[in-house]
Amino acid sequence: MITQFIKQAEKNQHPAVQTRRDHLHCSPDGYATLILSDTGMIVGANRAGKKLLDISSKQTYRLHISQIILALTKTDLLDKHEKRVNTYLRFLSRIGYRFKLRDLSGAEFFGELFFSDIDSPHQHRIAVKIQPV
Repeated sequence: MITQFIKQAEKNQHPAVQTRRDHLHCSPDGYATLILSDTGMIVGANRAGKKLLDISSKQTYRLHISQIILALTKTDLLDKHEKRVNTYLRFLSRIGYRFKLRDLSGAEFFGELFFSDIDSPHQHRIAVKIQPV
């Protein structure tokens, strides 16, 4: 199920981001990918995401993204009218803004984030790709 959402997110990428994503994907460690519900709860993560953020599979489903991406404690994840990722967050991710992140052990680091809306017939999901810098 998570793989299906990740594949859908890759299809939805803007062409300029697609090129940058492909470049980041070539790194030896790849990038971490989180799948979020429309409420911001983490509903899935790939192996790189679990390792980077020091989370187990059981912890994944109890975390809100604002516990990882510190800027989201003061910023809405979704645009209320469009039900899509906040325009400001999408802009920051497109220009390579370095977000402050925190793993579950409390270690803080910076990373470039890429947000993608994943539309499916029954629910809206968000893919967040993280490349530590």
